[in-house]
Amino acid sequence: MKIPQILAQEPVAVPRLPRVPEGNGRGMLALGAGLADVGQALGQIAQAQEARRQLQIKTDVQSAAAAYELGLSRMDADLQLAERKPEAYFQRWQTGATDLQKRIGERLTDPEARQTFERVAAGRRVNNENAALKHRNALFIDQEEGKLVTLVAAKKQLAGLTPLGDKETFVQHYRDAQAGVEALRPLKGDKATNERLERLQSEFLEERALRHRNVDPQGFLNELGTTYLGLDAKVRDRYAEIARRDLDHAQREARAQFDRSMTEQREEAE
Repeated sequence: MKIPQILAQEPVAVPRLPRVPEGNGRGMLALGAGLADVGQALGQIAQAQEARRQLQIKTDVQSAAAAYELGLSRMDADLQLAERKPEAYFQRWQTGATDLQKRIGERLTDPEARQTFERVAAGRRVNNENAALKHRNALFIDQEEGKLVTLVAAKKQLAGLTPLGDKETFVQHYRDAQAGVEALRPLKGDKATNERLERLQSEFLEERALRHRNVDPQGFLNELGTTYLGLDAKVRDRYAEIARRDLDHAQREARAQFDRSMTEQREEAE
């Protein structure tokens, strides 16, 4: 008989035992039948009580499991806002999940209900813990990328400040930044890493080209097809145009100065 059917039954009344006159054989038979009825009624009562207990265990465990999963979600949302260090985040997540499971389990008074909840909670924890691990990895990647951004920015500035004649130091700054990009290859993958390396070369050459263009426009133009071959084409063309314009302006200024000087000399001679 199913639990709902048992619970739907009317309360079982325990039959009264018949009175047995002394020396009456038929009375003994009636007594035996009465005892059987009593046993059957008591069995039905016990069955109904056990059905109610099992139903209560089921609903208690379902409620506790839902509270546990909701608690994990809220805890994780708070931790993602409060903790940016990957290992600290995951350690706090594990400690919080264990404490939450213990608190909810202690609310269940039935030992069977508590054991069942522990099994269910273990499964729910695995799913949520996998999501926490993914977030920890994302935090780790963000952390390492932040370090790389800082490294590349510093090395680019140093490369830009390196004297134009000191190519060895310039190349060393570039290689340091290149090594930082390569270190993240296992995390970023080949495609993203190779693309970043291509941009890195152009970025470093642009730092050098900017200084070279300002300090020595003609020298910059002379090295366009060699030193600056890896520079982004649009940047190279723009810098070349600026360098030619600066050279033209300098030449015109030089001619004007020469003409003024010659005029002054003639006037003094007269």
